Amino acid sequence: MKILLLGSGVYVNGGVNNNGVVLPILLKYLNTELDKNNKIELHLTYSKLKSKQKSIGVINYFNNLLVKNIKFLKLNFRNNSELKKIASKNEYDACVVVLPDHVHYDILKILIPLQFPILIVKPFVLKFNDALNLIKLNLKFNNFIQIEHHKRFDISNRFAKKMYFNKSFGDIIRIDVQYSQNIDIPLKTFKWASNSNIFSYLGVHYVDFVYWFTNREYLPTTLYAKGVKNILVSNGIDTYDTIDVISTWSNGIKDFTFNITCNWIESNNSSAQSQQYLKITGSKSKLDLDQTNRGIELTNNYGLKYINPYYYYEEVWDQKQFNITGYANESIQSFFKYIDLINNKSSKFNDNYFLNDIPIIEDGAFTALFIEKVAISLKNNKPINFYKNEFKKFRK
Repeated sequence: MKILLLGSGVYVNGGVNNNGVVLPILLKYLNTELDKNNKIELHLTYSKLKSKQKSIGVINYFNNLLVKNIKFLKLNFRNNSELKKIASKNEYDACVVVLPDHVHYDILKILIPLQFPILIVKPFVLKFNDALNLIKLNLKFNNFIQIEHHKRFDISNRFAKKMYFNKSFGDIIRIDVQYSQNIDIPLKTFKWASNSNIFSYLGVHYVDFVYWFTNREYLPTTLYAKGVKNILVSNGIDTYDTIDVISTWSNGIKDFTFNITCNWIESNNSSAQSQQYLKITGSKSKLDLDQTNRGIELTNNYGLKYINPYYYYEEVWDQKQFNITGYANESIQSFFKYIDLINNKSSKFNDNYFLNDIPIIEDGAFTALFIEKVAISLKNNKPINFYKNEFKKFRK
């Protein structure tokens, strides 16, 4: 198998444990396949030498013997013809896209006709019509496209969905989310922060969660979004400090409210890079999920930090033996699992696990619609409705 990885930012090779998330997980997959005596090749793209050097450091940390199976490609992601030439020439079996939100649409327009499976980080795209155009395009090529919404694989969220499935909540009354990130993320880490916002980048995780949690049985009917621009704008980043969204969802018989508040200005001295809290209130029971403090507190010269190994955890014993676990790993590995099922024409490809738990292109259209409605509400400072015919454009 020949894999193309587009992107070389912190989610690829930095951030968590300073090794990133995506690249180590791909190295684990590479290592496993080589142990099975399968041929595999990974092509890593980069735009700056510093990013290439960072990736080399990550490879050497885990297993420097894997370097012979890895090829580096210098690529200007703003040059679509250059990307198309590289992606077409090498006949890839799969592609993993880890690029800024606002370029997803243009990138996918190039990749889909090349007819290989694609894993792309959330959000799928930022505009509803773009999502519909990609669905229409994909009908011609029948690609497998997965969106990397790893919160579907978080065991605490899966526990919540099990409660919903077993009707333990009774009627859902409301779902409340608080979600924030340290201010250095938009100020220093993401050079493209002005092309995104805290809701479309981070809050979309829980939009997808609610859709998946309710088994796609509930749809939003209306929302009202309010945002504040102050601190980030004063630092030259034209995006919102905070965004609050109140929405109503219905299954045609009963309603509930989904309320999310998110901000991109959390203190850099916060106990975790992301503060996240989820509360689900039903007529029979209530579930509170502190998804920041998972029960592991580390105190040192940097202060008190909450550690979340359930998201991503790595163990390296020597230059050949290492292991990676966590729901980020499960999310990315599920992509390759289903590529295997597709290639082997397994009947499991159509099982309920795949249909319900893997974020596919139609789910991306749903989040794109929600993101666009939030953007319109923010701009016009008033509530906005969803319409049934909008959902009919992508729901089977």
